[in-house]
Amino acid sequence: MWGKMEQKNIYDDKYFRIDTGFSLRSKFVMDAILKKFHNNIAGLKILEIGFGPGNLLAALQERGAYVTGVEISDSACHISREKGVECEKIDLSVSPIEESKVVGEGEFDICVLVEVLEHTNDYFRLIENINRSLKVGGVLFFTVPNFNYR
Repeated sequence: MWGKMEQKNIYDDKYFRIDTGFSLRSKFVMDAILKKFHNNIAGLKILEIGFGPGNLLAALQERGAYVTGVEISDSACHISREKGVECEKIDLSVSPIEESKVVGEGEFDICVLVEVLEHTNDYFRLIENINRSLKVGGVLFFTVPNFNYR
């Protein structure tokens, strides 16, 4: 596992150089959210952890959702803010939710992690923070790589 500083620098460099576009995994999650909520996400509060360049959050925002993101990369936050996405630089796998300025307890209808869980420092703290951030009945959508897929 990489140290926090090495991981942060890799992601800052990645997002500073390129906007990685709307990934296939993000499209899959978007479709799953729209299906679950019958294409009506207007007014829902959505949190994405590890949002990268913010393309999924921007697309959900265009459909009327209130979106918020947390990310460990300064560059990703900068790029996402330019798209009008509210975000904060914080690692919820290390920091308690109380340290966040944008994530509160019982605040979100949906939480999204796209290819993030496998990069976290403390899975248990992250899941605890996600659970605390979701409203009762809130939904978690996440993807992880399938290394056996060919």
